[in-house]
Amino acid sequence: RFKAWGAAGKLAMPVLALGGAAAASGFPGMAMQQLAGQVTAEIIPEAGHWLMEEQPELMAGKIIAFCRG
Repeated sequence: RFKAWGAAGKLAMPVLALGGAAAASGFPGMAMQQLAGQVTAEIIPEAGHWLMEEQPELMAGKIIAFCRG
C-alpha cells in the first residue's frame, strides 16, 4: 500500500519517523522512505509502542531538534 501511495509522488516536506526499539523499531523509517524524500528516521531505545510515555524527555528533544531543522 505504501508503494501505491508513493507512486503519486513523494512528499516534499521533511518527515520525522520514530519507532520504539521494543516494538516497531526501524519500520516507521522504512515505510516513510517510500512516501517522502526527506526522512529522518530514528529508533527510540527502551521504548515500545508508547514512545511519549516511555521516553518523554528523549522524544521531546527529538521533536524539538527536528522542528528546528
